[in-house]
Amino acid sequence: MYTISNFIVIKETNPMKRVTPGTWVLTFSHRTTVNNVVNPSFSLRPFRFRTISQLINAGSLVDNDLFDFIGEIVGKEEPKDLITNKGKETRRLAVLLQDLEYEQMKISFIIYVRNNNINCVLFGGMMDQILPHFEEGRMEPLIVVLQYFR
Repeated sequence: MYTISNFIVIKETNPMKRVTPGTWVLTFSHRTTVNNVVNPSFSLRPFRFRTISQLINAGSLVDNDLFDFIGEIVGKEEPKDLITNKGKETRRLAVLLQDLEYEQMKISFIIYVRNNNINCVLFGGMMDQILPHFEEGRMEPLIVVLQYFR
């Protein structure tokens, strides 16, 4: 891990000069410094993905134990208005998530799926972000990545 300071971000418009597929590049100058971080104070693993079976079989989780999850939304309730215990008006949406790590067994030409499902409640702005994706006639599955959940 390195820290970089005093660099410039420019838009590279000449495709012949690009060494990466992105448009933006970092440009160093004589003032740029690059320092190695010997002992980082945070984990170098950015995600802590867990499956539903890991969550269910964990026994008890500590209140501040946050986790990450990838799953498909396979069901939802209608959004509901609610008032928090501090008197703030907000909305909530309960969704049913299916783990992408579910098991499949093939018998003849039929696939039997043992679903790992879990309920999840989204509030306020998070609910507003997901609602537009529930459009009628949607053919592809709605996959979500949830980070820092409990």
